[in-house]
Amino acid sequence: MRNAFKAVLPFAAIALSGCSSPQIKSIDFGLIVANSSDVKSCLLISDVHGVSGLYGVFADTGLQKARLQAMAQASELGASHIVWTDFEVVYGSTTAHANAYLCPTTESASEPEKGPQTHSA
Repeated sequence: MRNAFKAVLPFAAIALSGCSSPQIKSIDFGLIVANSSDVKSCLLISDVHGVSGLYGVFADTGLQKARLQAMAQASELGASHIVWTDFEVVYGSTTAHANAYLCPTTESASEPEKGPQTHSA
């Protein structure tokens, strides 16, 4: 019986390791991940959060899912930048917290303002 257990153990470990790291598709939300010094001249839109029910050995996948939720929320709010503030992995869930900012673009800042246009005939 003991030899049978030793023979099955490596296959069980391989099977379980394949389940613990599923690939999550990367999604481009058009956000720039920044730090707090990068967004000093930007407008804070809101704090955003993502939550996943995955934790423990699945915490890496849970964190990826939570980050994607927070980024989706920031994108829906019209943010251009996101600053991560906290990550938590506790019993029962994994969460990601961030602040979403709207920053002026360099293109719009360098373009002169256009007033009403008149056409002479």
